[in-house]
Amino acid sequence: MHTSESDLCLLTTCADPAEASTLRALLDSDDIDCVVQGEHHSGMLGPALGGAIIDVRVLVARKNLERALALLDAHVETPEQRAAALAAGVEEEAPPPCPVHGEVSTGVCSGCDTFLCAHCDAPGEPPLCEDCQEHKNDAPGPRWDFRRKRVGWVTLGLMFGPGLLAGVLG
Repeated sequence: MHTSESDLCLLTTCADPAEASTLRALLDSDDIDCVVQGEHHSGMLGPALGGAIIDVRVLVARKNLERALALLDAHVETPEQRAAALAAGVEEEAPPPCPVHGEVSTGVCSGCDTFLCAHCDAPGEPPLCEDCQEHKNDAPGPRWDFRRKRVGWVTLGLMFGPGLLAGVLG
């Protein structure tokens, strides 16, 4: 079997979709594309059942595997490392960086789970990144919904109106 640099390789398995989302943001901040398998299925089953049945796997291209492993080692601590840091009185690590501006994140986009800094966090609820805000603005407004409903009613009237009228008059 022929392997290429774009073949996907397993980077790690995550405990839940939230951990996979955090890892995706970390990889994105270093321009490493990834594929997360099982996050939606695990999320549908819920935290208690999903993690027990479905593995949430993070895959990267073979050419990026070594760089992704180094990034993962530099940013993810084992439970033993965390316990040692807490015992030594080390403060909490800063939140992950914003992938667009590289600044400390202040929130998470409700549309795509990307970390947001103060520059990209547009005011309003729920918080959205620039891409999700743009897609939201591209969505058809209420006027389009009214036209679509009107076309639907006219179509139904043309399809079933003559039969109903014949039944009433007949």
